[in-house]
Amino acid sequence: MKKNLLSLLAFICLFTVACSKDNGGLDRNSVIYYSSSDGKIIEPYLTDYAIFGARIKSITDSAIIFDAPVTSIGGRAFYNCTTLVRVSIPASVTSIGEYAFCRCQSLVKATIPENVTWIGEYAFYRCRELESVVIPDGVTSIRECAFAGCASLKSITIPDGVTSIGKAAFDSTYLESITIGNGVTSIGVYAFANSGRYVKVYCKPTTPPTGNEGMFFHCVSAKFYVPRNSVDAYKSAEYWSDWADNIEGYDF
Repeated sequence: MKKNLLSLLAFICLFTVACSKDNGGLDRNSVIYYSSSDGKIIEPYLTDYAIFGARIKSITDSAIIFDAPVTSIGGRAFYNCTTLVRVSIPASVTSIGEYAFCRCQSLVKATIPENVTWIGEYAFYRCRELESVVIPDGVTSIRECAFAGCASLKSITIPDGVTSIGKAAFDSTYLESITIGNGVTSIGVYAFANSGRYVKVYCKPTTPPTGNEGMFFHCVSAKFYVPRNSVDAYKSAEYWSDWADNIEGYDF
């Protein structure tokens, strides 16, 4: 019985170690997995230490392998990689730099790990085929044009930890549903402009976020759902008052 128990424990230990590595025995946090529409190698725009927080050792037709855990996706890392279809970012990454995936026009899915706290300007700008994105709870601000031009996005949820939404962050995304977390205090100019003629906006903050000119420009039939006790506050707040007839109470 004791021998069997020891064998079981040994198996569990080996299984745990195996699961913490990819098939080549590498730490998963040292590998960025990807796929491309033409099956060819995706080469990063820059390959120095600063761009990923670790040095590239090798590149295969489905992965970029580093000599240490990846800590960042630096500015322009995958800029204009037009054949990039999917990318899985390691859990060790805490920031995605400006223009990191800008103009990746074939990108359908990008997994953003929970540890990411910072998404730079134009990070996913004009990723026209991006169908969905989950913004981690740790992110505190969404910067200028971060997801602008992502024409295939249908819905977006802004986590409660986000306090500001930058200028044109979601411009021209044609969204059907937007959920704005209760921590948001400011929304930038044209943040959601052209984001859907009939978009439904679920705005959780009890105090209307500071608005800006054209934040929902051209969303002519948008509906805004706000906390029931805050309806009057929204209808009278600057810029929100432009949508007074479209604002309704909602139980969050």
